Amino acid sequence: MPCQICHAEADYEIYQTKDTKDLPSKSSIDGDASAIASATWPQIGEHLVVLTRDFFQAVNNRVLSSASPPWTATRRFHAIPEIVNNDGQSEYDLEGHLEALRVMCQMHPEMHVDLRDMVVQVSKKTRCGEVFVLQHTSGLEPLIDGNPSVGRESMGLMEFHYDHLKGGKWLLTRFRSMGGLSMTDM
Repeated sequence: MPCQICHAEADYEIYQTKDTKDLPSKSSIDGDASAIASATWPQIGEHLVVLTRDFFQAVNNRVLSSASPPWTATRRFHAIPEIVNNDGQSEYDLEGHLEALRVMCQMHPEMHVDLRDMVVQVSKKTRCGEVFVLQHTSGLEPLIDGNPSVGRESMGLMEFHYDHLKGGKWLLTRFRSMGGLSMTDM
């Protein structure tokens, strides 16, 4: 199957979900190293979608501590915001990303992110996965005549790598924001 980015032949399996509300609360292979090691590619795709959903739910529930799940499922994490922040940083480690999210949530207490669509690509050869996310963020603007603002559509890319040294887990290594919600809007 050709890669969706470069159109070259690749070893990727691609999965897509439109309705994230029907996802199970846990993936069928979550927390079980032997199940992850023997999982089928559709199970791994579902697992990465559930992990992605858990990261966004953590933001919505204001669980923004690196010591709390799902943030414990990261490795050498870095985030690349859509636009360079006012402090001049163009990339954050996990603590910097969580601090930026805490500030955004304090400034916009009604902020909520809904996942609209996800497409997952999983490489059999490199044991890495990419989850492309279409998200809708509301609660960023003040109420207008008592009505909430329309919100913003944006894209995100979450990159995961399989780490057999950490108990055979899929770990988030990168998040990139593209369009819509920018850190400069805080």
